Amino acid sequence: MNTFLNILFKTSDTFDYLDDQFEDQLETNANLLFMLAGAVSGIDSFFKDYHHFQEYPLLIVFLGFVLATAGLGLLMGRYLSTYILYGIGKLLNGKGKIIDIRTVAAYSVVPIFMKFPVVLYLGITGDLLSPKGYLYWIISLYYLIIWLWTLKIMIQGVMRFNGFGFIKGVINVSPYLILGGITFIVIVRNVISSF
Repeated sequence: MNTFLNILFKTSDTFDYLDDQFEDQLETNANLLFMLAGAVSGIDSFFKDYHHFQEYPLLIVFLGFVLATAGLGLLMGRYLSTYILYGIGKLLNGKGKIIDIRTVAAYSVVPIFMKFPVVLYLGITGDLLSPKGYLYWIISLYYLIIWLWTLKIMIQGVMRFNGFGFIKGVINVSPYLILGGITFIVIVRNVISSF
């Protein structure tokens, strides 16, 4: 549990510590982190879409969303994210092994857990689909900070395990930068068009 918190503020030291851990423990922690991040997304999806499933018991729908997205989070993180980072790293002559890069991908999702209280509050109040006014801007800024924090951890991790400098580290995580940039542009465009 300590490493999950330390990764937020002592990123380099935490990756140094993780580098000395057994691969089995790293795999277990990575799987847990990917599943928890998926579960947070599932709770978000539940609050956005549960009204489409009103003929089913609410608890069953909730568990369905959480379990499905936890499994999807595991698959996406364990394979897709890991191999995207690993492949780009190898193209840039990185030294990291698969387990090293999987650890980076897993621990970089830790800031996403900070979305949970916001999702829970907005879901319970019914504002998740369309927060209004200043609340929208506060949440958007908060999510932007979480995204930047995630990228910071990811960049520091690939720099550490691949033996990269900052520029190669940024290039290594460029798909996530591009995806986040596109999302940010779409949000800004939607906000501007709503005025």
